Amino acid sequence: MFANDILKNNQTFAVIGVSPDPEKYSYRIFKRLLENGYQTYGISPRYENIDGIPIYPDLSSVPAKIEVAVFVVNPKIGATYVTQCQEAGVQYLWMQPGTYDDALIDTLSQSQIPYVLDCILQRCPEK
Repeated sequence: MFANDILKNNQTFAVIGVSPDPEKYSYRIFKRLLENGYQTYGISPRYENIDGIPIYPDLSSVPAKIEVAVFVVNPKIGATYVTQCQEAGVQYLWMQPGTYDDALIDTLSQSQIPYVLDCILQRCPEK
C-alpha cells in the first residue's frame, strides 16, 4: 500500500498545524510519529515549543529536509502550505480527514507532489 510505503521508506516528517492540546489530533499525530522514531518537526506560527520541542512557524524555518508533510489544518489555508511544500522539496503530502475539500484536491493534483488522503494514526502503530 502506498501509505504504508511512505511510513516504511521515509524518516523526516512535518506536522503542519500542530497544537499543544493533547486532545487534538495534531498533537496525537506529532507525538505518535516521535514515539515511532521518526524525525518529526511541528509547524505552527502560534507556538514556539510543545513539550520542550521546538516548533517552527513555516517549512522554510525547519533545519532539515522534510520528506513527508502531514496536514492537520483547515482546507482554506491548506493551499498556502502546499506551496511551501513545493518550495521546500517535500516528497509526499499526507492529508488527514477534514483537512481537504474539492478546491484543495485540485491544488494538490496541480502540485504534482504525491499525496495520501488517510488518517496517519491508523497506519502508524501506537508504541
